[in-house]
Amino acid sequence: MKKRKIITEKIRLSDNINITPINEIEDALFFYNPWWLKKIPSYLIKEYKRDTFYKIEKYLDINRIIVIKGPRRVGKTTIMYQMINNLLKQVKPVQILYISFEDPKLTDFDKILDFYQNRILKTGLDKIQTYLFLDEVQYLENWQYFVKKYYDRNYPIKFIVSGSSATLIKKGTESLMGRTIEEVLLPFSFKEVLQYNLNEKIALKLDTLDSLKIKKHERNAKILFETYLLKGGFPNILGIEEVELWQKLIKDDVIDKAIYRDIVTLYDIKKPELLEKLFLYLVGINGQILNVNNISNSIGLSREYVNKYLLYLKNAYFLLGVKKYAKSIEKTIRSNEKAYIMDPAIINSLLNKTSIDKAFAGHLVESIIAEHLIWHECYYWKNYYEVDFVVKIKNKLLPIEVKYKNQINKKDLKGLLNFMEKFDINKGVLITKDLFDKQKIDKKEILFVPAWLFLLSELV
Repeated sequence: MKKRKIITEKIRLSDNINITPINEIEDALFFYNPWWLKKIPSYLIKEYKRDTFYKIEKYLDINRIIVIKGPRRVGKTTIMYQMINNLLKQVKPVQILYISFEDPKLTDFDKILDFYQNRILKTGLDKIQTYLFLDEVQYLENWQYFVKKYYDRNYPIKFIVSGSSATLIKKGTESLMGRTIEEVLLPFSFKEVLQYNLNEKIALKLDTLDSLKIKKHERNAKILFETYLLKGGFPNILGIEEVELWQKLIKDDVIDKAIYRDIVTLYDIKKPELLEKLFLYLVGINGQILNVNNISNSIGLSREYVNKYLLYLKNAYFLLGVKKYAKSIEKTIRSNEKAYIMDPAIINSLLNKTSIDKAFAGHLVESIIAEHLIWHECYYWKNYYEVDFVVKIKNKLLPIEVKYKNQINKKDLKGLLNFMEKFDINKGVLITKDLFDKQKIDKKEILFVPAWLFLLSELV
């Protein structure tokens, strides 16, 4: 693909800007762009870089608008500042502009760009390569038209856009068809939590696991997994030990703001208490097959609005839906979904759980596995028997059953073996608590793998 031409003419740009902010817009822009006057503060950039950071960095050389989307408090802004920090080693500070549209002072995009060109860049945006970071862009009305205007003029501007509402980002990017490249950022996976704590990369493949690889990570992984079952992977609470405090932060910063500010405001919901009621209902039936009629009768909301609100929660990355596997695509489409709440911190905060007992641990592990499989084509299967997950990998099916315990009996294997026989599958996975083994049962190969180890391993 032909790269956008980078203008390399030498333009005299001062490294030190002697400008006194004279209005609210300027004051806000200086606050969010401290590198114009001094070094970027270390607290903005964080030491740990997520895998998504390295993916997005590679996109800087591609002639596309970069879109980062995901729920609140997962580190979208941090990744932007980390990218800025790296860019500052290559370009002048004034060539980088960061705007947070969550700030009510920063709502007039044209005025912001006028100030930036006239007072900071001191030249036109068509004259020099610039990098524009637009954070929480869903709060800028018709943001896509502003971006499209400059992109289609072939200005040497690299746009990096982030947002917390998938629907609005999608609506915006639809009019930018063929111009964007996107990444979804979710809370830390268990693998990322372990990498963060050990400060090292972990590369394991499910089909090449052995005892030596397990022993290397086993002790640390088991300890951290117990914590992960309770706290999940929101990066802003990883260092907070006090349960009441991190649960308050999850409720205030993630749940309340996403429901009452993002979803309610952006979709103009008239009765937000019904949305909240639905969400609490879903937390209570996490991992179960959804029945819209039952939900409608239980919370007093019409079927139409139940379906609408379910979609809004999915688009806000609160809810993950898994369809039933069937040979017929039509049957799969018409099937009722299994619903999983994204991240155990949300579940435990709303249920006020300060510790995890054995029974509830198994319930949470299934939900965490669902989130782990989100990047794959994933289903559940239910006939007379049931299989928790069926993953399609290179047109092959891998059935996965979750039994978070170590004493496995024949009954625990019934669904897995039945599915494998019915669909002529030779390999299956049973997720356990600590048991690691590989057995031939009825001529079928079953890998018994601990949940923590499965979450550290790539399927392909």
